[in-house]
Parts: sequence; C-alpha cells; structure tokens
Amino acid sequence: MKDGCRSIDRPILGQRQQTLLRRRSVSPEARVFATVFMSLQDLRHKADYDPQVVVQRSDAVDACDKSEVAAQALAAIEPVELADILALLLVELRA
Repeated sequence: MKDGCRSIDRPILGQRQQTLLRRRSVSPEARVFATVFMSLQDLRHKADYDPQVVVQRSDAVDACDKSEVAAQALAAIEPVELADILALLLVELRA
C-alpha cells in the first residue's frame, strides 16, 4: 500500500501509473490522502515494532487528526478517479 501511495504522491505520475490511470497526474486530494496514509503507516509501524518508541497522548491525538484529514481527502476524490486509484493500488500490491 505504501508503494502504491508513493507512486501517486508526485506532481507527474510515472509512465506506468500514467498508462494504468489514463492521466498524467492525480488530484490534490488523492495526493493528500497518499501522503497522510504513508505518514500514519510509518507511525503505526513504529508503535507496533519499535520497543524504544514512547507514544504520548498528544501523538495519538495528532494521528487521529491526520486520519480525519485523510478521510476528508479520500471523500473528496471524484468517484471515477477513486476507482482508478484503488485499482492501481491493487495492481501495485501484486507487482
């Protein structure tokens, strides 16, 4: 999922993504979602697997705020673009 998000979080998509999505770039909302998703995934991995990490209440509140931003961005993506991106993410997971 992280690799798929990384592949769409750029001003101009790579050639493979352009071909699969039939566009040169994704919407700003899609890029916000991808950026925030990757950030939250990194935080989750640290919390789950790094015994040295101490998570403060403020960290959890910040993560919840970021997840709200991601949810709003996801909801703002046009349905056709969203369907294409979700399909791309599935393809990226198998590539």
